[in-house]
Amino acid sequence: MKQVRMLAAIGALAALASGSAAASEDGARSQTLQFTSVTQRTIFDPAVSPSNPPKVGSRIIFEDVMYNRGAQFGKPAGARVGRAEGVCTLIHVPKPAAQCVITAHLPDGEIVVVGEGDPGGKVTSYAITGGVGAYGHARGTVTSTTINEQKTLVVVKPA
Repeated sequence: MKQVRMLAAIGALAALASGSAAASEDGARSQTLQFTSVTQRTIFDPAVSPSNPPKVGSRIIFEDVMYNRGAQFGKPAGARVGRAEGVCTLIHVPKPAAQCVITAHLPDGEIVVVGEGDPGGKVTSYAITGGVGAYGHARGTVTSTTINEQKTLVVVKPA
């Protein structure tokens, strides 16, 4: 169960980070950004228990809150800058792998991140596939590193 929660946190962080770094209102800014993602809610569908372990096709639905690791978006380090929600579908067990689609809600728009990850992995990478508003042309990669069961470091590198 801890591994599944880590995947959820990683995915949410990835989504938020990618949007802010990949685009700005004028589309010209391209810088690496860092965020801390904090898990707020995780739902397992169907519910997971010792007698009902995760199976291929099980879903993890999650919501995270995103905070600046440094000054970004006109806000200081530690400021809340958005939220992210996502759905991950288990595609392989017992060595877990999940396919995730995550939407991050950031200042001036939303961004979408997609990829496959190991729920128990310490480091996972995702692709920035696009967004809306200021992030309509966002592209690049997001790398998420697990800090603990509730927090993840997200680094966004625009293409």
